[in-house]
Amino acid sequence: MGFTPLEGLVMGARAGDCDAGLAGSLTRHTELTVDQIDRLLNERSGLLGLSGRWSDMRDILTARERGEPRAELAVAVFCHRVRKYIGAYLAVLGGADAVLFSGGIGERAPQIRSRICEGMDWCGLRLDEGKNRGAIELSAGSATCISADGSALPVYVTAVDEETWIAREILVGELASFRQAALPLTAALGGAMLPAALYSAVNSSGPGAPGWGIPMATDIAFALGILSLLGSRVPLALKVFLTALAIADDLMAVLVIVLFYTSTISWGNLAIGGVFLVLLIAANMAGIRHPLVYSILGIGGLWLAFLLSGVHATVAGVIAAMTIPARTRLTGHEFLARGKDLLERFEKAMSPVKPQLANRERHQIANHMKTAVQHVETPLQQLEQALHHG
Repeated sequence: MGFTPLEGLVMGARAGDCDAGLAGSLTRHTELTVDQIDRLLNERSGLLGLSGRWSDMRDILTARERGEPRAELAVAVFCHRVRKYIGAYLAVLGGADAVLFSGGIGERAPQIRSRICEGMDWCGLRLDEGKNRGAIELSAGSATCISADGSALPVYVTAVDEETWIAREILVGELASFRQAALPLTAALGGAMLPAALYSAVNSSGPGAPGWGIPMATDIAFALGILSLLGSRVPLALKVFLTALAIADDLMAVLVIVLFYTSTISWGNLAIGGVFLVLLIAANMAGIRHPLVYSILGIGGLWLAFLLSGVHATVAGVIAAMTIPARTRLTGHEFLARGKDLLERFEKAMSPVKPQLANRERHQIANHMKTAVQHVETPLQQLEQALHHG
């Protein structure tokens, strides 16, 4: 991100880095207004514009396997831009301790990681293709090394679900009460306001003045990835504090983007998102716990409506995650007691002469055990696991 969120890598619908003369050329040779060009570069470009149909890398990879040439173009441009940025930052930083892949594409697309790392031997980066292909179903917060033995520059994949992490911390974690949240919120406020104040002091006037929000964010995926890499060398109390701090800071940065950097808002789509939010809250209050209900209403309804409205979709993800029940029906002690009882009944129901398919009692007990396992997990945990491993 630079002066606006448009700068950087090719994104789902944003163009990323592009020639500064492009806007002027479009103005001269088309009938598009400045606002229309801004919307074109932010909402109809990137992977969507390159592929012609898709903004989701999963759809693009599927189309690429079918031989779609524009899907191959989108993959090639994306990987080239990432490799270009890695090389540039290695030069600027004078080297690096590791390369870290995260986020939707970085976590779940081994073929993209492999293509990005092609030809990186010059900096000592060598990938282990076996490890790379196996790193696709990581649990949130975990990390694994995918570089070859002896690679001078290690490569890691870390799994982070930002919306669920934020919701969990607010509902049952370190941000669940004012007393717990006071320190990380104060630290996050200082960590967000001080960089913004320093930026404004240096850029008090001129075209760069509106960019004060850019240095505010602490990238939560990067912060949690570093904590995962350090493992047991970081005290647990420090991990908890830094996680809460990163989440609070990230949430503040998202709100700043919504309030100060959203160019146009579609109030109609935002109102539709509000309807889906009411339905999510109603489902929670009605005691509905099936993750599919929250998945359909949260992703297919609220998230999509916010995305189409022009408001940062991460806000919708956080709000939707906060409406998903985060309490279990069974406590740990209740689950243990029920589990022991069911296992004892299962053992008594075992019969050497009755085949398994004919043993209805065993089947019923097994179903009760399955239900108990579901009740000791929250719908929020079930949905998180489905998103990571589904």
